[in-house]
Amino acid sequence: MPLPLDWDHPRGETIDIFVRRLPAAQPSGRQAWLLAGGPGGSGLDMLKPALTLHREDPTVDVYLPDHRGTGQSHIFGCPNSVPLGDRPDALSFWAPCIDALEAKWGAGLAQLTTTNAAHDLGALIGRTRRAHDEVHVLGISYGTIWAQRYLQFFPRQATSVTLDGLVHTPPSDIFGSDTLFDKIARELMQGCGTDPFCAGKLGPHPEDRLRALHEALDAGTCAPLAQAGVTRKDMRNAFATLLSAARLRVLIPAVTYRALRCGPADVEAVKKIALRFRWQPSDAPWSEDGFADALYMHIILSEISAPTPPSLEELQRAQAATFASADESTLLRKLYDIWPRYPHDRHVAEYPDTRVPMLLLNGTLDPQTRIEDARQIAGHYTRPNQTFISVPNAGHPVMSTSYIAGNDRMTCGEQMWISFMKDPRAPIDPSCMGHLRGFAFEGTPQLAKQFLGTADLWENTP
Repeated sequence: MPLPLDWDHPRGETIDIFVRRLPAAQPSGRQAWLLAGGPGGSGLDMLKPALTLHREDPTVDVYLPDHRGTGQSHIFGCPNSVPLGDRPDALSFWAPCIDALEAKWGAGLAQLTTTNAAHDLGALIGRTRRAHDEVHVLGISYGTIWAQRYLQFFPRQATSVTLDGLVHTPPSDIFGSDTLFDKIARELMQGCGTDPFCAGKLGPHPEDRLRALHEALDAGTCAPLAQAGVTRKDMRNAFATLLSAARLRVLIPAVTYRALRCGPADVEAVKKIALRFRWQPSDAPWSEDGFADALYMHIILSEISAPTPPSLEELQRAQAATFASADESTLLRKLYDIWPRYPHDRHVAEYPDTRVPMLLLNGTLDPQTRIEDARQIAGHYTRPNQTFISVPNAGHPVMSTSYIAGNDRMTCGEQMWISFMKDPRAPIDPSCMGHLRGFAFEGTPQLAKQFLGTADLWENTP
């Protein structure tokens, strides 16, 4: 649909916004709009929850909009591949990207905002809904900011809104992302210390073993790893990636155990993890699912970051002390001063005033959105049928990481979301949280084979 590029001037230039639709098998006059995160994610990022909803409740029409600047909504992409983590030559990749974006978009750079995207969503819903249709909105990660901004302008349009993985309304502490990953890694290792199997391998204080691993990497104590060029940076970057996928977190204590043992087979296994996640340039300027790295930077640096960021030196010192970090904060700081940022509009720091029923979810072990921030955000939504639920040990987002023992069909987060949509004014049933899977630190042969090339996660058995 062609929509105004600048909603303050609706008769001016337009931008085409793309939406995918999964029609209901048994139409009932109910719509669900699924908002991707990032920022930079396209509607394809929401395909899994869309298909789950389509299967579990075939009466709902499901809509997957591509946020302006992503996917098929005029992707805001670099002409070259770029790193999202920091590296010495990062600016040599980003500088030509910035030049190309300025040449292509010009004044349009200032219109790729969350506020304009919120107006897009309201207009799209207004043009597709029929009279008396229910409208249910789900926002995940950055999609929670998108959904909250939408509620500022359309406080009564939706029937219900679900927010999962709550991103703090700007300004947010994006420069603290590296230390948040580190905090979650330490909490994971504390959980290892209370698990009989894991503590049997690493002792009652596994965090000390994690510290010992990084000290050993700094000192080159395990000569084969040092000779292979495996550094503390490699390991902390790999551990951050593993933390982002709930099923892979159990690799962190196992890799720590193997690296400290430093046997020949251990070294080969650790190298597979440490070197697997090193960023390498590719020929693709953006991913196949339409994720726009440049839009991620554009929105993060323009409106989500604090107006006065920490110094690069402060961030480097904090990053160097971490055991798990995506090393993103220092890259953001380097780009902050050279990025063609747009100014904050008057809506950036506001919360919506709405009586729409809301379900807010956040995991206690989310390495990307702090549980403490989620509780603060939830404090703004205390009207009837506005409910916040923290999910123990879930990551980012809850719907992808709250696995139920013996149930591979749906996660606990998905169960609560789908039930909430069916009756937004009924009490939330959190009973599935009593059946969440714990950490299986032993791992599986499949996991060991895929990531370490061994038959066992911890030992070198045939």
